[in-house]
Amino acid sequence: MAVAASQSNTAQDTLPLASYHASYVVLGIPIDVRVCDADAFARVDETYAAFRAPPAAAPAFAAWLSRADDGAYLVADTHGSSQRWPDAHAATIGMLDRMVHGVLAELYARGIYAIHAGACTYRSAALIIAGRSGQGKTTLTLGLVRRGFGLLSDEFAVVAPGTRQILPYHRSIHIRPGTPELIRELGFVAERPPVHLGGGIEWTLTPDDLARAFPGCLAPAAPLGAVLLLDGPPRPGEPPLGDLTEALDLGKS
Repeated sequence: MAVAASQSNTAQDTLPLASYHASYVVLGIPIDVRVCDADAFARVDETYAAFRAPPAAAPAFAAWLSRADDGAYLVADTHGSSQRWPDAHAATIGMLDRMVHGVLAELYARGIYAIHAGACTYRSAALIIAGRSGQGKTTLTLGLVRRGFGLLSDEFAVVAPGTRQILPYHRSIHIRPGTPELIRELGFVAERPPVHLGGGIEWTLTPDDLARAFPGCLAPAAPLGAVLLLDGPPRPGEPPLGDLTEALDLGKS
């Protein structure tokens, strides 16, 4: 897809005259983003790299990060949210949060449900990996991809209305320290400067990064085969319970 990142001079957006602008289409939802800070824009754009698209005439959702006269940062969106942040780093996290909420609201309005869970495929069936934040959904999802599973998402299991298939949501993956040591194919991220985005997140893996580490891993939509619920914090030192592919028997779903 073409990248629509440019310098915007649209006064009606109440942004500084020099602001970074990008457009995305996420599961059919056109989104417009405008950011006054170059580093903040880079974090947003690499997170939504898979969804870059030409600007839409009438985006369904827009969010922007601007600088107030008193030096504070303002994150606002077309759903009516507006919040001030003391610095660009905090505002970046706020901007990413507003984009997630904006996408979820638009999906819900269209009858598409998103469950906070990882999702991957095995033998043409989808596995949902559910659990609280910090319980290892992303690391387990990537570990299964390393074993040959297909990747749908590490963040949301998106359920299509009607077909009830789990749709691919290939937003870039944010990983924490320790993940590259567990999954050696991701060791190349150590060559990049870490970027703290909250929750101990240090690196972003774009779909291109994942295809480089695991060729052919980006999976198409698939019917739900099983749900795995994570209970408690990860315990990497303990032995595995067994072969997950045999336990789930997804091929017969």
